Amino acid sequence: MRPWVVDALVRGHFVAWFLVAVLWTLVTAILLFPRREGRAPSTLRVLVQLTAGAAVSLAGLLLGDALSIPHVRWRIDADSPLSPPPSSFEAPASWRTLQGPAIRVTVDGQPDIALPALDGRGRWILLGLLSGRALDGLIAAPDLPPEDGQPRLCTVVDDASARPTCRAWPPSWPEPTPASELRDLRWSRSPLGAIAFDDGTARYLLPPRTPDLATLEFIGDPTASAAQNPHANTPLVQLRRISHEHFAAVRVVQLYPPASPPFQIQRAAAAFTAPTRLHALLPVLFLGVLALPLGGLAYLLAPVWFARHLRRRRALRRELDTPLTLDPLLPGGPADVALDHGIHLCAVRDDADLGDALLPRGALVPVAPGVADDEPFTARSWYELPAPRGSASTETPPYPDSAVRHEERGALRRVGLLVPADPPAFRRAARAWLSVRLSPVAMLLAGLSTAVPAAIAVASLLAQR
Repeated sequence: MRPWVVDALVRGHFVAWFLVAVLWTLVTAILLFPRREGRAPSTLRVLVQLTAGAAVSLAGLLLGDALSIPHVRWRIDADSPLSPPPSSFEAPASWRTLQGPAIRVTVDGQPDIALPALDGRGRWILLGLLSGRALDGLIAAPDLPPEDGQPRLCTVVDDASARPTCRAWPPSWPEPTPASELRDLRWSRSPLGAIAFDDGTARYLLPPRTPDLATLEFIGDPTASAAQNPHANTPLVQLRRISHEHFAAVRVVQLYPPASPPFQIQRAAAAFTAPTRLHALLPVLFLGVLALPLGGLAYLLAPVWFARHLRRRRALRRELDTPLTLDPLLPGGPADVALDHGIHLCAVRDDADLGDALLPRGALVPVAPGVADDEPFTARSWYELPAPRGSASTETPPYPDSAVRHEERGALRRVGLLVPADPPAFRRAARAWLSVRLSPVAMLLAGLSTAVPAAIAVASLLAQR
C-alpha cells in the first residue's frame, strides 16, 4: 500500500490529496476543541488526541516520502543558440543550425555533450548542451575549407538541391569522435528509493550506482530530422546528468501540430541535498505512530507512577474517623480558581478532623485532578501532600478560607493537596494526573507530524528553482 499511496501523492491525484486535507482538518479540529478551563483533560480526550496524532504521523510519513521526491519540470529555453528563430516560411526539417558530430566533453569539471552551432552573431562555435553556452577557451571555427576525408562543419539546408556551406573542423577543438548513446541512469515506475520524478516521462529516477561520480545519460540521434521522427511531441535528443546531488537535463522536442519554430529546447534542473537531509527527520514521526499504544500502556501503569510520585513528595496517608465530603465550586464563580496541572479547589461540606488540623465547613482545599470535578465526592482515606514552604503562618493563605486551625496549637496552616486513597478513586486521579502530562505531548507530536512534511515540501520547491 505504501508505494501506491506515495505514487498517488507524487502524481497529484485528487483523491489522495483530498483525503490528506480531510485528515488534517479533522486532526486540527480535535486538537483545538476547547475544554473546560482549569480542569484536567479527560482520559478519553487524551486517547482521541493520541489517536489523531498517530493518524497524522502515519500520514506524515507517507506525505514526507512523497514531498521529498523533487519533480523534474521542463521549461523552454528560447535563448539557446540551438533554438531556431521563428519564421513565417516553411518549417525547417532539422533542429540543428550546423551539422557536425556530437562529442563528449568536460565543462567546469562536469561531463557534457557538445554540438556545433551558430551563435547570435553568426559565429561557428562548439556549444555544450547542458551548460547552454560555448565551451571556454575555444575560438570560433574560421572560414577555412575542409580537406577531403577530414572532419568538417556544414550548414543545414532544407532543399535537397542546395549545397551546404562547410568549414574544416578546427584543430584546437576536441577530437571529433561521435558520442554514442549512454544509459547509465536508472529509472523505475515505483517511488521506492527514488530521488526525483520526471513529469515528462512519469518515471522515477533512482540513485546512481556510483554516487561520487557524475553519471550521464544520452539518448537519441542528434542528426535526426522531423521526417525521421514519426512520434510528434516526443524528444529527438535527451541528455541528463546527476552530479554532486544535482540533476540537470536538456532535450529537443518536435512540436505537433506544426509551429514556428517547430522544435523546442527544453531544460530541467533539481537539487536533492535539502530534501534528502530533511527526509532523515521522518523517523521522528514513528514516535507519533507509536503514541497510541504507548499512551495506552502508560495509562495502565499510571497508578504505579502516581503512587511513586506521592512517595517522592512525602505524602501522608490520613484515615479519617468520618468521611470527608468535598463539593465542586460553581464554574466561573468567584472562588472557582484554576490552579496548575488540573488541580482545583473544592469546598468542605461538613466539619472534618484531619488529625492535626480541623477543616471547618466551607473551607477551600486543593484537590487532585479527576476528583470532584463536577459532582460531590466522599472518601474516608486520603493522601495529603505537604504544603509548600512558607505556607505555615498566621498570614492569610493565598486560597480563600483554606486556613485551618490546629486543635491544640491554634496555628494557621494551609492544607496540602488532597488525593483520595481508595483504589477506584486513586486510579481515576492517577489517570487524570497522567492526562495533564500526555495531552501536550500528543499535541506536540501532531505538530511535528505536520511541520516535518511542510519543511520537506518547502525544501523540495526550493530545490526545483
